[in-house]
Amino acid sequence: MHKQILNYVKFCHSCIQKRGFNASHKASLMRIPIANRPIERIAMDILGPLLVTLSRHKYILVITDYFARWLYKIVHLKP
Repeated sequence: MHKQILNYVKFCHSCIQKRGFNASHKASLMRIPIANRPIERIAMDILGPLLVTLSRHKYILVITDYFARWLYKIVHLKP
């Protein structure tokens, strides 16, 4: 019965539409210029939602400096 279910899902038209295509698409790589001084090139990301703190903080803004390789964390983002 397990094989029958797998075959049904594999060939079912609506299942295929919901699942989408099973092909991997790779983006071409790009060269990133090297930073020559601090804060010339940074990366930012938002981490969360996390458990709400007593100060009602729910997210963390993470900033990375490519030159100095420093990581800055700002936790004042509220919901």
